[in-house]
Amino acid sequence: MRWPTDARTLTIGPGGLSVDGGQHVPAPLTPAGLPAALRSVPAAAASRWRIVVADEWTRALLVELPAGVRRADEVDAFVTHRLREIHDAEIAAWPRVFLPRRQRPWSRWPELSERSARWRLVAALRPEVADALTAWCHASRLRLTAIDSAWGDALARLPRTPQGVLAVFDGHRLTVGAWSAGAWLGWRSFVAGDAVVAQAAARRWLTTFPWQGRVVLWQRGLPLASPASPWPPGWQVQEVPAAPRPGGGTFDFRRCLARTAWPWRRKVLVFASLLTLLATLLVSLPDDSTPPDEAQIVGVRPRSRINETAPQPPEPPSEVIPASPASESALAAVSPLPAKANEVAWPLILGVFEARGQRKLLLSTDRADTSAGAGAVIQRRFHVGSIGEHSVLITDLVTMEKRKFPLQPSGTRP
Repeated sequence: MRWPTDARTLTIGPGGLSVDGGQHVPAPLTPAGLPAALRSVPAAAASRWRIVVADEWTRALLVELPAGVRRADEVDAFVTHRLREIHDAEIAAWPRVFLPRRQRPWSRWPELSERSARWRLVAALRPEVADALTAWCHASRLRLTAIDSAWGDALARLPRTPQGVLAVFDGHRLTVGAWSAGAWLGWRSFVAGDAVVAQAAARRWLTTFPWQGRVVLWQRGLPLASPASPWPPGWQVQEVPAAPRPGGGTFDFRRCLARTAWPWRRKVLVFASLLTLLATLLVSLPDDSTPPDEAQIVGVRPRSRINETAPQPPEPPSEVIPASPASESALAAVSPLPAKANEVAWPLILGVFEARGQRKLLLSTDRADTSAGAGAVIQRRFHVGSIGEHSVLITDLVTMEKRKFPLQPSGTRP
């Protein structure tokens, strides 16, 4: 059973195009006809694909770096020069990748020699193939998990072997690589149309190396026994395992192509950066809850409850007692008259304080004690005007009545 999230394998080359081992587009197939062949692939079957490119459409080279070449730009320039010498002048523009130093079959090898540190295996991909794969992924909104050559895909499936040979034959080219004691011995790609002829050429080349002990020869696309051109006697011949290795292949050409989708590491990094930015913005917001030692009280009035009334002598109905503005403010703020059914209780000013350079009022309403700055609306009805040094104006937004309350700064601290 295949889950929709599983990566499917697409094999392309002169021998045609196949999906998971089944022939989809028959041979012959050229790089110019690859875009049309890719459009016939059932892209809706999966969103993740592994691409295996035939060795006929790739070029590879085993390079020994000089002693003074160490930096990445120096290695790239030297490898470009060697590729031009061995293959052609246009290969410098091909997308290319290097085989990692500790890649299989000698990953976690306990004794890596100095020779292994100087040798690099580089592979180049035809630019027509790279452009066709990139356009196909962008058009179908797919993500490539790996783009590898046929020989690199076979190398990624091998177990740990002290010394051995990997031979891959795809009908047009025989690609052979040999290693021993954690270092490469050589790498060659033979152009041949016959498996027997290709085996004979590879055998003559492999017998030039100083083998010691048992040699395991892994092969793909070749018969296990060939009387006309057998491998050297005593070699153990095995087929390349069919199970792919998790995490891509040997030559991952995705690293040198245009990005078809963000890798999960970049997604995690961007998500963490956004969370950090959000946390920084939340911390930098002004905090209204100022600690008591940071609030300087500049005005204080006696505290009393809204509905509490002080005992007052009854006033004669016919006699009008004049009152000063100060006494009116005191009566309105300290001991207001009992509110009628159709009246609303105005908030009581308890004090005014300064916090972080901003004046705010301490108010007592019929619900709870609160604080408000200039422009705030209390109980969805009372609008606080500008808070001056000696007074504040509060407007009833329903009746549009305005009341001016005096403030008397005291300069005391809580």
